[in-house]
Amino acid sequence: MKNYGQPFAEGDIIGITLDLTHGTLSFARNGQSLGVAFDNLFGEFCPAVSLYDGHQVVEIVLDSVRCSAPAVA
Repeated sequence: MKNYGQPFAEGDIIGITLDLTHGTLSFARNGQSLGVAFDNLFGEFCPAVSLYDGHQVVEIVLDSVRCSAPAVA
């Protein structure tokens, strides 16, 4: 396993880009690209998000279409 980027912290905004044309998965932290994390990705994918507690917010953007998850009380 290789090191990738810096640890995420409270308040960070994490971006994820799955580029199916080039078969890559990249991350960004607070708008700053962390580069390609995985390559040679091909096939079907089922995106999933895991949250640690109720203070986190998820917003999914697909091809410039925003799909926000409702807040959980």
